[in-house]
Amino acid sequence: MKQLPGFSYDARKKRAVFDGYVPGMRGRVRRHRTVENVSRDKALAEWSAFRSELQSGRAIDGPLTLRQFVARFYDVIAARPPSAVLWRYRPR
Repeated sequence: MKQLPGFSYDARKKRAVFDGYVPGMRGRVRRHRTVENVSRDKALAEWSAFRSELQSGRAIDGPLTLRQFVARFYDVIAARPPSAVLWRYRPR
């Protein structure tokens, strides 16, 4: 079978690993994604979507930093949990 660049599939574990460089970044930015419990056909479809993200430039953002995460989800973090679950968090 022909080897695809940036694609690795383990049939026993049903795990696919995608790896690629973002074009235009001179090899400094690399993206890696692991997909679990997929068939080879679905993994190839997701790999092609991953490659198109790399080519379009959407993959440059990368993971969220802690500051970005808190800024984006602060309202959810600071919201008071419903009273039905408060009893779990009370000190005893």
